[in-house]
Amino acid sequence: MLDTTFLANTTRDHFLPVLVNNIYNKTAFFKLLQKKGRIHEEWAGDNTVWDVTLTKHTAKGRFRGYSTLVNQQVNPVQQASLPSGNYYATVGISKEEKKKNVGRMEKLIDMLKTQMANAEDSLREDIGTDIYSDGSLVGGLQGIVGLGAIITESGTYANISRTTYTAWKSNTDSTSYTDANLEDETHAGYFPLVLNTAFTDASHAGESPDVGITTKALWNIYKLIAQQKNLRFDNATANLGFAAVAFGA
Repeated sequence: MLDTTFLANTTRDHFLPVLVNNIYNKTAFFKLLQKKGRIHEEWAGDNTVWDVTLTKHTAKGRFRGYSTLVNQQVNPVQQASLPSGNYYATVGISKEEKKKNVGRMEKLIDMLKTQMANAEDSLREDIGTDIYSDGSLVGGLQGIVGLGAIITESGTYANISRTTYTAWKSNTDSTSYTDANLEDETHAGYFPLVLNTAFTDASHAGESPDVGITTKALWNIYKLIAQQKNLRFDNATANLGFAAVAFGA
């Protein structure tokens, strides 16, 4: 009887932990979130939950002497909630392959390693795509609720209504610019100006965005502008009005 228990043990104890770590470490957005301490791990059942402040403090105002003070506070906190996204990949070695390589543990491990590497690449591609999705079900199954759901101005996100809580809406600018506009420093659509406007519009109460996400095409325009300005740009950092701009993570 061919005993291949070691394959299951090796997969469970070695390959699976490596696969999970690699998906996080090789997916630029995940790695960036980890670096900035943005990985949230509080769960309620199958949902991840967190508290957000969506209304201003109401028990406040001016007073003098024996003025009547408002003392009935309203809870400004709402609990956001998102469902988990579950992904899998099936790997296997046929009975015939096992028989041909009986007694050759290293060969079977190499075959398993090849399949796991392919599974990792395939899963990372699917997950990387879903990061930018709106979280729509595929075949009735839930994946990551991605950035496409975050940037909408209406409806519900993370179980919180944007109609009820207007502070939960995204700030969007739907102005369209051509590549020529983005590269023309005399145009209102000059890319660094567009980015700086978005940056300042999203800044509030002493806090500013520290992560920006764009397309490869726009990144290449930004890189071209930096090179034309003779700024340091080695696929690591550049400065076009921000403290630093980094490629990937």
